[in-house]
Order: sequence, then C-alpha cells, then structure tokens
Amino acid sequence: MASKAHQFIADLIARRMNLEGYEVVGFEGASEVEAIKLKLPPKILRHRPDLIGIKPNGVAIGEAKTADDLTVRTLEQLQDFTNDTNWSNQIGHQVFFGIPMSVQDKFQKIIKDLGVNDENLIILPVPDRLLPYEENVI
Repeated sequence: MASKAHQFIADLIARRMNLEGYEVVGFEGASEVEAIKLKLPPKILRHRPDLIGIKPNGVAIGEAKTADDLTVRTLEQLQDFTNDTNWSNQIGHQVFFGIPMSVQDKFQKIIKDLGVNDENLIILPVPDRLLPYEENVI
C-alpha cells in the first residue's frame, strides 16, 4: 500500500498533467483529485507507472517517489519511461517524476549517471514540509 506522502505526490502529478492538457486515465491508488476510481495504468516495459494521461497525439507518464523510494527500481523506471522506444517515437510523450525536494540533488545525479534522455522529463520537486506523515498506529 502506498504511503500518504506517495499518494500526495501522485495527486500533484495528476494536477500538473491536467494543467498540461492531459486527461488522467490511469491512476494507481486512491486519488484525492480524481472523482472516480480510475483503472490501473498499463505496464511500460518492466514497470507500471503510477499515472497515465492522454491528450490528442500525446501521452504522459507519471511516477511519484518518496525519499525512501529511490532504489534500483527507480533507475529502471527512468530508463523504461524516458528512453526512446518504438511506442514513444510515434506520439509525443512527457514523463513526470514527483520527488521530495530533499532528494532533488540525488535524483539529478541519478539522471546524469544513467545518461537518461531528459528532453521530455519533467521533475516536480515537492517541499518536504508539505508531505503528510504517516500516523503511528499503536
């Protein structure tokens, strides 16, 4: 189950996608901004993104990351979602990664070290103090 912070970041990505003209059609988890439950996004290469948005002749991929969530899986997602593939050559695409500001430098280093094509990559840094904390259950 995704944390509250992860879902908060995913909701911010959904809002940004809407501002860019995309309709969010796939959302993993419970969205606070989408009035109806959306289907799970399809798997892209090795991973299923948190969000998928569409607009005429374009697709957007959204991925929310918390500070604890920068793992090998993140590296693979960056490669799968940003590298030019057969599907992305046919239509315009953007990739949104929402991350806490506290890991922004680390995330930028990952992008540089991987040699990720960041032409269509949009990074949404979220101030850590805005992220909801998990309530401790006793």
